[in-house]
Amino acid sequence: MYRVFAGLSVVLLIVFAVMIFNDYNRDWKGFQKKFYQMELENAKDERERAFVKNRKVGIKQVMLDGLKSVDRCMTCHLGAEDSRFAKAEEPYKTHPNPDQHPFAKFGCAVCHGGDGRATTAKRAHGNPQDWEIQAELAPMLPIKYIQASCSKCHVDEELPGMPLLTLGKKLFDDKGCFNCHKVNGVGKRNIGPDLSHEGVYDRAGYRSPDWVFRHFKDPAFLAPDTEMPNFRLSDDEANALTLLMLSYTGEEISGYLGSRKAGEAKQVAIRDYKAGLKRPEPSGGAGLYTEIKCAACHKIKGKGGIVAASLTDVGNRRMELWLIEHFKSPRGVVPYSLMPDFRLSEEEVEELTEYMLTLKTGGEKVIALKAAEEGEAEKGSVPGEDVYRRKECALCHSLNGAGMPVGPDLSNIGDRRDAAWLTGYFKDGPKAVYSKSMMPKIEFSPEDAQILAQYLTTLKD
Repeated sequence: MYRVFAGLSVVLLIVFAVMIFNDYNRDWKGFQKKFYQMELENAKDERERAFVKNRKVGIKQVMLDGLKSVDRCMTCHLGAEDSRFAKAEEPYKTHPNPDQHPFAKFGCAVCHGGDGRATTAKRAHGNPQDWEIQAELAPMLPIKYIQASCSKCHVDEELPGMPLLTLGKKLFDDKGCFNCHKVNGVGKRNIGPDLSHEGVYDRAGYRSPDWVFRHFKDPAFLAPDTEMPNFRLSDDEANALTLLMLSYTGEEISGYLGSRKAGEAKQVAIRDYKAGLKRPEPSGGAGLYTEIKCAACHKIKGKGGIVAASLTDVGNRRMELWLIEHFKSPRGVVPYSLMPDFRLSEEEVEELTEYMLTLKTGGEKVIALKAAEEGEAEKGSVPGEDVYRRKECALCHSLNGAGMPVGPDLSNIGDRRDAAWLTGYFKDGPKAVYSKSMMPKIEFSPEDAQILAQYLTTLKD
């Protein structure tokens, strides 16, 4: 029995010794000692050297009463506000603009994220390189998304220093995102998820910045049942919207600047939203077309998006009943449709339908293509037109009003797809390129696939 107690005592002694050693040998202590040595080497005179020698190793922190938090980042980042360390390595390097946001007032975590109370790098930084594995650790914002924090205070400004955030706000409005999503209680319809807390890392349903970026690039790839269209965003545009999503944390600290009032972020959002909904003249269907941002996907006379079919001559191609049913339930009429169900009222459906029926062009192209379908026109001189007829594409697709509206209208397919994408689509099979495609696999020779692809890229609005 004595041997057991003796053994346990030795084990406890070792455990206590390790705990004491770990507490004494914390990383931040080593950082501070090295920094003080660097300060000593840079001291200009004896008085400055004496000051440095008297500095004690210890936790550095500021109480941020306005933010109701504590920030201890300066325990390690001791040179952040000292211009002498502009070329030093981290964690001693000078912040690029220390005077703009003084540490004593703002701390670090309010902008950079992470846990400002922590005293170890792991807990303070989280793992900004891989948000997918975050659990209890608050991740720092990657530098490319750092502008997301600006909206916490600057809720109503377009600052020169945050062009990506400004672009993200503009895209959010231009693409009609308020039609499907709500932010801070603002938004017209509950089609998509509420985005008010999209930037909060530890919420239920959290998505990493990488996931959000990929979702903006191709919504259906990550969420097959989504109603969100693919807006064919560039990488810069997807990054801008991702940054905007990270700025939606629900934090209300705009009043901390002194010149602002609590709740101003929501008031600005309401004002901007209402301004975006203000119908221009003419009203009716034309105004509604602008209000719900149809031009984000569709073109009329060359103006608008390239995601969906041109509506320049939709009045030539669609009957009133078809339009009514399509506006009521896009996928109920066209199962593969990328158009969201906007939950339009009966009056809105009527207004949009009347407006669509006014969009018509001369019938020369329509008559010629319909005649070709019926075998009344001679074989086209363009090789791609011959492949288009031989493969009977018009059985499912319409082209300038001719054909069946089962698949997408191809009148402006050249605005949306390039030759390489189309060639792969024909050669490898539709579902190999786009899993949601309803198009059956049609056998194409390599030559026919290339010729048809080249022809379709010439079809532009």
